[in-house]
Amino acid sequence: MRLYFCTYFDHKYLAYGLALYQSLVRVGGQQLTLFVLCLDDITFDSLQKLSLPGVSLIRLSHLEQKYPSLATARKNRSLTEYYFTLTPVLPSYLLAQNPEIELLAYVDADLYFYSALDPIYGELGDGSILIVPHRRAGRPTYNVGMLVFRNDEVGRECLGWWRERCLEWCYHRHEAGKFADQGYLEDWPSRFRDVVVSQHKGVGFAPWNAAQHELTVRAGCVFVDSDPLIFYHFGAVRMTRSCLVRHNLPFYSTRMTRALKNLVYAPYVRALRSAVAQAKVAPIPDVDCEEPKSFKRSLSRELFFARLVIIGPLLIEVDYGTLGPRLAKFRKRILGLFAS
Repeated sequence: MRLYFCTYFDHKYLAYGLALYQSLVRVGGQQLTLFVLCLDDITFDSLQKLSLPGVSLIRLSHLEQKYPSLATARKNRSLTEYYFTLTPVLPSYLLAQNPEIELLAYVDADLYFYSALDPIYGELGDGSILIVPHRRAGRPTYNVGMLVFRNDEVGRECLGWWRERCLEWCYHRHEAGKFADQGYLEDWPSRFRDVVVSQHKGVGFAPWNAAQHELTVRAGCVFVDSDPLIFYHFGAVRMTRSCLVRHNLPFYSTRMTRALKNLVYAPYVRALRSAVAQAKVAPIPDVDCEEPKSFKRSLSRELFFARLVIIGPLLIEVDYGTLGPRLAKFRKRILGLFAS
């Protein structure tokens, strides 16, 4: 069965999107289609030049023409909130335009897949909608990172309802039970028929719930408690111009353990490094974010692109050979911190 996915991102998230794509190809095989809503022309042109198998590109202007109410929404919310508004619009449009699609999964661009997708579709079974819980108190019950919709009456009804609600109100604040695009998921199990809530611990593994679970390796496969790790949601990871990757786990009161570092973050850092190289070939003028203002203050949140090492409480990754002379300055500072 051909698998269908959709996501969206701009040029600053291009490396994340490429890492997502490569992970899907690795675990899902060649029988997949990833629809990418390109949020700017740089993203569209770059992906078009890369000509990745199974990737279908959609310009944002095309979607805006199909849904004129997006123009009004864009005027009354921030750019990030406007992007949140697009979350239900994209799969709603795709199911309407592609009747051959039986199941469509929306995936955030900062997901990364580690093993076969069969458990996800096995959980859905004959259901129409699959949603994934946050699995952490104090957060909305469900996360928008991955959602699966069947192209049936219930799936289309749900997407249509969600699309209209987000067009009406989609702001990054809590208000009357609403929050951005994901607050609307709270009552889906009672509002719509055939909604399945994933119970698989390896689905929706993320910084906000990682501390609650144990990571192990069995027969070469990473397990979250008793379930294989399917995907991790790298919602806090950010790249910088100094070839660092911020993991930002302290934001979620989560500690970077050796298992989390080696089994989850190390493969993703390597994938991002590969994606940056691939993107620069395109080329991509900007695939990163701001330089950290204070090296010493930010280093505890950073990863270098290369091999991961631990120096005291710091999680870093050093590759002096490929990063050039600039890294020599960082090396002196690292050794100075280690000596202290």
